[in-house]
Amino acid sequence: MKNKSKYTLILFVTFYSCVPSVFISSINSANIDKGSAIYISKFDNYSIGQKVFRDKLKQALMEREYFVVDDFQKCKYYLIATFLNHSDFKKEKEKKSDIFTIDLLLIESKHVKNHLNISYDEQAIWNCEMKIAWMDYLEYQDILIGIIAKQFMNTYYGKKLLI
Repeated sequence: MKNKSKYTLILFVTFYSCVPSVFISSINSANIDKGSAIYISKFDNYSIGQKVFRDKLKQALMEREYFVVDDFQKCKYYLIATFLNHSDFKKEKEKKSDIFTIDLLLIESKHVKNHLNISYDEQAIWNCEMKIAWMDYLEYQDILIGIIAKQFMNTYYGKKLLI
């Protein structure tokens, strides 16, 4: 019986490490009303892929009954999305295992509108950081967006499988 448990554990660990996954760390410090308007950041320096990600995230949040608007002036909350591809800093070598980081930070829009000299991290209502292999990000983007929408405004720390 011990050998069976041992082999089952080894198989589970091997399977879990080989399956595409995303590491998520999200912290929720307050709750928001789903009817409150949310604006998702739309910076000029976003790539076409990042703009597509933003539009898909907007749709996924709306499907979960969040009110997402396209006009910053009409929002109560501002969801800042930043993308960091570590391979951007390693132009000489491109690796398939490079980690891609997505940071999502939800703050009240009044902090942006008033240009307060306060760190956005200090004002965060919800803060989420995701780390994913670049190739997995490209292949499983729709599943990743579904996971983000499901974890939106929830606290979570750990890996999520992308299959």
